Amino acid sequence: MLMVPFGLLQVAMCFMPYTFLVTPLDWTFSYGAFAIGILYVLGGTLILTMRRWAAAFAIAVLVVGMLVALSERNVALLTTAAKISFDVFAPMFAIARGYVVLIALAVYLGIRWRQFR
Repeated sequence: MLMVPFGLLQVAMCFMPYTFLVTPLDWTFSYGAFAIGILYVLGGTLILTMRRWAAAFAIAVLVVGMLVALSERNVALLTTAAKISFDVFAPMFAIARGYVVLIALAVYLGIRWRQFR
């Protein structure tokens, strides 16, 4: 499942000092993103059991991940990008792409719901 590598990438991103080379990460968001990344890895691993409770857990983790992504970190990122270069398309496109991936994974799990025991 894609949740495992995405979770590992999110954990790795937590230790980078800058996101998109625009704004420094706050430690609060770094710890939150680390926790969400670990939950992605756990949810993706549990999906392999093909149990409904594992699929429900994974969908819940994806929803929480979207709520965390809607936090003020993204707003701060876009605001800082606008102040520096007036080019907010690249960061906005990256954030939107992340949302699309989260939504696609949740929809995929929902479509395959009947295959889980």
